[in-house]
Amino acid sequence: MRAIALFCSGFFHPIFLPFYVVLLAFGLQPIDLLFVTPILQIYVLLQVLIIGTMLPMGAVFVFVRLGKLQTVMAEKREERNLPYLVQALCLASLIFSFRNNALPALLTDLKVGALVAVLSAWFINRRWKISAHSVGMGGLIGFLWAFHARTEVPLLLPLAIAVVLAGAVGSARLFLQAHQPAQVYAGFLLGFASMVLVLLGYWVNL
Repeated sequence: MRAIALFCSGFFHPIFLPFYVVLLAFGLQPIDLLFVTPILQIYVLLQVLIIGTMLPMGAVFVFVRLGKLQTVMAEKREERNLPYLVQALCLASLIFSFRNNALPALLTDLKVGALVAVLSAWFINRRWKISAHSVGMGGLIGFLWAFHARTEVPLLLPLAIAVVLAGAVGSARLFLQAHQPAQVYAGFLLGFASMVLVLLGYWVNL
């Protein structure tokens, strides 16, 4: 059971969620992204993978090496401030790059939603530990729900799968005693609300 919980925590680590969300967005092919060429999709995914995932991951390993973090999971609340700020900086860099390269606005807003969630989690974490894993999963479900609410695309199955996965990740964090239930629920609501507010605002303005 512990091995399964560790796998869920690792595979759905919040550092990977920005990449997963963009990959999912391309897979769902909303009209906003329908005419993005495969070459451009690969370029965007590589950019998100390098800037949004690998750079923050590298920073975490450096922080561990320097003694700023005890482990890559940054279990202590006080250890999480630096990783949050590094990820926020990387997301801001992606937003700037996407806008500068005139990429579809939906891609930019996905990163804006993630940035809002990360900065909110950083602010809350200064006083109270919140589940970053749940923030990421809440953002994933928020994207699917906003997409479903504003388009004709049926997403009940992807939404159901995402909800089950979010439950599994939250349960894993509780099983590993990394969080209290309130921290898991609050993280999910924060991620969900951040993504929904940004994306519904985007589609309303279309």
